[in-house]
Amino acid sequence: MNHYAVNAVEDALYSYKKHVLDFARIASIKVSDVKDFKFKKFVNQYSLSKLVNTHGIYLICEHGSHPWDDVPVVFYCGQTLKCFVSRIKSHCKSLRYPEHKTESTGRSFSKFMIDSTQIFDIYVIHSEILGITTHEQSIMSEKAYQDIFDVIVKDTKYIKLT
Repeated sequence: MNHYAVNAVEDALYSYKKHVLDFARIASIKVSDVKDFKFKKFVNQYSLSKLVNTHGIYLICEHGSHPWDDVPVVFYCGQTLKCFVSRIKSHCKSLRYPEHKTESTGRSFSKFMIDSTQIFDIYVIHSEILGITTHEQSIMSEKAYQDIFDVIVKDTKYIKLT
C-alpha cells in the first residue's frame, strides 16, 4: 500500500474514533432473562420504544465496558439502516436459540464461550452523527468500528481470507 493510501485509511479511522463518545448505552440485557422475543414485547421489556425507528451502528459490549474505555470489550459490532432494536432482538434470540436459522450470531458467540447468561451493555450511534446515508457507507462504518474496537465476534462475510 502506498503512503497516500495509508494516510487515507488513518484519516478515515480517526474520523470514526472522534465519535466514540457519541455512543449511547440503550440497555443492559441478559438474554436468558428476555421474557418474549416478539418485537413489541422485547421493546417494552427494555423501554426501547423511542429507538424503534432509529438506525446506525450498534455495539454489544461486556457489561461494564464502555466504547471510550482504554481497552473496551466489544463482543459484536453491527450496522443497520433500518432499526437498531430489531437487529439487537435478533441477535439475542439467536444467542438463546442458536439453531435459529435466520441469524447466525448465536452460534458465533457460542464459539467464543459467550452465552445467554452473560449481561450485555448495548451502545448505539445514530447514522446522522456519522453522515451515513447509504448501505455502503453503513457497511464501511461497521467495518471501521470492528477494527477500532477489535471486536471478538465478526461476521465471516466481512473477514478477508488470505
